[in-house]
This record gives sequence, structure tokens and C-alpha cells, in this order.
Amino acid sequence: MYELKKIKQLSDTNQEKLLTRELDALISCESNFIVQFYGVFYSQGYTCIRLEYMNLGSLDRILQKDGLIKDPMMMITYKIL
Repeated sequence: MYELKKIKQLSDTNQEKLLTRELDALISCESNFIVQFYGVFYSQGYTCIRLEYMNLGSLDRILQKDGLIKDPMMMITYKIL
């Protein structure tokens, strides 16, 4: 099962550069602790990024639901993101 992140075609070159950097980071990162990247394609004005499905949802959704995580290592991770 995969997650599909759809980003409307960007007209701002600074945003395009940020997207390119995000994709480069996803492509080069190989870790059991990072969401796996399975590819990118373009369709009907969208950049579509195929990622590993996370059954608990995004980190942002978990934090909204449960509040800040008290574990010191998790707090560092949250600040980095």
C-alpha cells in the first residue's frame, strides 16, 4: 500500500527549488526511521510523490491529536522537522 502526495504545479522558482531539494533528500535517504520513497511522476498539472503508507497518519496529525511527545529524542526529532 502506498501514500500519494500530490502537489499542484508550481509557478514560483523558489518553491520548485524547495520541492527539488525535498525529492533529492527522499531519493538519497535510506533509513528504517524515514518514510520510504517509491517514485515521482507528473500528472494533470500535479507532481505526484509515491511514499510508504503510514497507518497512524502523518507526524503532524499525531501531534495534533496527542499533543507534544515527552520523550527527549522525539522532541529533538520534532524540532528538526
